Amino acid sequence: MAEKTELKGSKKGGKFYSISREIIFRIIDGEAIIVKPEDSSMLILNETGTFIFETLMKKKKLSFEEILEEVVENFEITKERAKKDITSFITSLKKEKILTIDSKQ
Repeated sequence: MAEKTELKGSKKGGKFYSISREIIFRIIDGEAIIVKPEDSSMLILNETGTFIFETLMKKKKLSFEEILEEVVENFEITKERAKKDITSFITSLKKEKILTIDSKQ
């Protein structure tokens, strides 16, 4: 539960997410392939993960709510399901040090 509270940001002072500058990536056949130079590990994102990744790359920083809005607008998914999926996705990217968090936009 504490993790979900931490992830929810807002335009008025929540947490903002961006992609780490320490990674190398390529988009191949609609999938983001991410390599972490520190340990040469590789992560391949599915269509939705790649969409979120590309959106973060274009917009630089987004709050949880902004990511949620983008996903719901672009995929056939309920807001409730999207919240769960995005929370899990963000948690995974944070653990892999692919995502950075800032309290300023």
